[in-house]
Amino acid sequence: MSDQEIYPRGNDIAEGYYEWIKKEVSDSPTKSYDLGKQFFTISSGTIGFIITIEKLNQDPDLDYLMFISMAALIVSSIFAVRLFIPKVWTIDGETDLVKIYKKEVQRIKGNIRLWLAVWCGGLISGLWAIAG
Repeated sequence: MSDQEIYPRGNDIAEGYYEWIKKEVSDSPTKSYDLGKQFFTISSGTIGFIITIEKLNQDPDLDYLMFISMAALIVSSIFAVRLFIPKVWTIDGETDLVKIYKKEVQRIKGNIRLWLAVWCGGLISGLWAIAG
């Protein structure tokens, strides 16, 4: 193997960037779908966990904290479902792939933040209801 130096030219960089963007745009529904499945599993598993622990208490009851917890965890499941519903795009010769990529990244990040905030709220209120 030789120690040949490689100097990419402008067209090489532009072509590589273009191919990377095309791959990211085509793979983003798969990434979003996988995240949505994972988050839905976490949300529904947390519901089962909190209900099971509450049933093990001496006197299980559905107080306002437990109700808030279940409502928040159900809402977090809905945000997870929003992640794995496929996004439909129309791409033609005038479509800016970078703009689509950035828009999809923002959509996924927004849904992740919403899911995390609601899930944490549901988990914390559920654990507080169990402890109290």
